[in-house]
Amino acid sequence: PRNRVTDGVDGTDQGGVGVRQRDGSLRAISEVTQDGQQNVAEIDQGGTDNFSQINQGTAGGSLGLGGKHNASVVQTGDNNDSFVDQGRMDTDLGNDVTLADVFQSGSDNLSDIGQEGDNQTASVTQSGNDNQSFITQGGMGHTATVTQSSNANVSTITQSGNANTAIVNQ
Repeated sequence: PRNRVTDGVDGTDQGGVGVRQRDGSLRAISEVTQDGQQNVAEIDQGGTDNFSQINQGTAGGSLGLGGKHNASVVQTGDNNDSFVDQGRMDTDLGNDVTLADVFQSGSDNLSDIGQEGDNQTASVTQSGNDNQSFITQGGMGHTATVTQSSNANVSTITQSGNANTAIVNQ
């Protein structure tokens, strides 16, 4: 397993990163990049050939402004990829408060979550195989939930404006 953590803010950011590679996990890769304040990233990987990338922060970057992003990725199947991008293009430099949860127990799944704006929640559960989920959130106050328990599904959710909810079950 290979892990890489980059924290672009000095010691005042009050955030945290936790990466767990389970016993028997083979060729797992975890990458976490954090800017801003009070960001939390957790990755838990088992299985073989899983990849997880979490990017958290703001356009303010090393200024240490913005933040409160929380991302959790659990991958126990094989050949899964997860990408979480929270607040990287946000320019308001305020606290964004985004939450992303990904659970992939199937194999050959892809999850891609992009969150900008404030008070966003996204959740992806992929227990089937060969599934793809894409969630893009901008604006404020959105909730997106994707559950893919069968095989070979594709889900795309794009949310803009304010306070939208999307639920996909496949």
